[in-house]
Amino acid sequence: MNLAGAWNCRLEGLPDVASGLAAVAEASATPDPYKVLFVDHDLVPALKVVASDALPIIALVPLGTRVLPGVGMLTKPIKRREFLRCLTGVMSGSAVGAQHRRRGQQRQAQGHAQLENTRVLVAEDNPTNQRVVMAFLKKLGCVAEVVDNGAEAVARLREKPFDIVLMDCQMPIMDGYEATGRIRNQKSGALNSSIPIVAVTANALQGDRETCLAAGMTDYLTKPIKRIELAKVLKRVLADPSLGVDPALRVDQGEPVLS
Repeated sequence: MNLAGAWNCRLEGLPDVASGLAAVAEASATPDPYKVLFVDHDLVPALKVVASDALPIIALVPLGTRVLPGVGMLTKPIKRREFLRCLTGVMSGSAVGAQHRRRGQQRQAQGHAQLENTRVLVAEDNPTNQRVVMAFLKKLGCVAEVVDNGAEAVARLREKPFDIVLMDCQMPIMDGYEATGRIRNQKSGALNSSIPIVAVTANALQGDRETCLAAGMTDYLTKPIKRIELAKVLKRVLADPSLGVDPALRVDQGEPVLS
């Protein structure tokens, strides 16, 4: 931090993994994202989940440690000369930066084109997960709203039209399975009882997908959610007309959405 500050860089320290995940995901959806991440080597896998492909990551590693492909590396203890060489190299577009930026821009453009103005309701009780998913959806061009549990999701679907629901399976008050059952019941008052519902769960055991589908959910995502996988699921589900999304509920291009 002191080395970068000496060269008039804008710095932000991330005190723990949860704060770092949320901060990186949120910043990637703004006009002023982080330009480079310097992180301890054991945090790299978690941060790659939420970081844009265009964001260079530099791992700070003990001598002899190997890191993930596509990640830069600085050996501890960090020397001033090596830090400056690494920072200027990344910011000039060499090594780590150039290929990441090109891939990230291509994927982001594809996601925006297919998901622009898609209305997504996120049912998730964990504040950090909420921030990460909402940042991902904003980056993909979606218009999203978040609720804290299944009961709130059922109530919101009675009030507003959405194109798809991301439904956490384990929530207080009402979990995702019960909420899905109520939404599918045509007497629930939901504006679209056949709306696609994507299960979001930390479980990745054999049979979990089948359990979600049997509960009336349309598709399945495991945590931690990756932006690329989220985009794939959204596009796959929304592209299938048999899933019952009412075209009249889609948001027109440029229409004001979600107060």
